[in-house]
Formats: sequence, C-alpha cells, structure tokens
Amino acid sequence: MFLRDAPPHLVHLIEKGVVVSRSFDAGDIVVLPVLDVSSAITLGGEILTAAKAAETTKKLPKTIKKSLDVVHERHQALRSVSAERLNWP
Repeated sequence: MFLRDAPPHLVHLIEKGVVVSRSFDAGDIVVLPVLDVSSAITLGGEILTAAKAAETTKKLPKTIKKSLDVVHERHQALRSVSAERLNWP
C-alpha cells in the first residue's frame, strides 16, 4: 500500500510509524514449516530447555514467564495425548 492509497484516517499513523505497511510480494513472505506431532514435541522441548537456561542467567519478565507456563502446559498435554494415541507408557 502506498501512502497515497491509504485511508485518510491512517495517513498520520503511517507517517509516525505506528502503522507498518505490508507487502505480500513473494520475497517478503515467510513460509513456516508444517510440523508433525513428533516435531512439535521436539520443538516445544527445545524452547523450554532454552528458556530454562535463560532463567538461570537472568530474570525473565512476568509476561514471558506466564507465556512459558502456558507453553509448558501445552507441551505436556501434547506429549500426554501423543503417548495415549501410541499406547506408550
């Protein structure tokens, strides 16, 4: 979107940098990989491991801790459901 094409009520926000213009050109799009359950469990474990290491060196903000608690709960739930489906102990 060019500034001249922007609705008048957004022009001042765009000029201040509050609204970021977007481009949907092929070179600007980030394609996220599709994860299967095993990959999601591995990724979740890696995220939690990195977070635990970060906590040992510095205090994380409450909002990040709260988000990590949610990630931990969801990771455990995913592992549990996956194990049930595969009849793992």
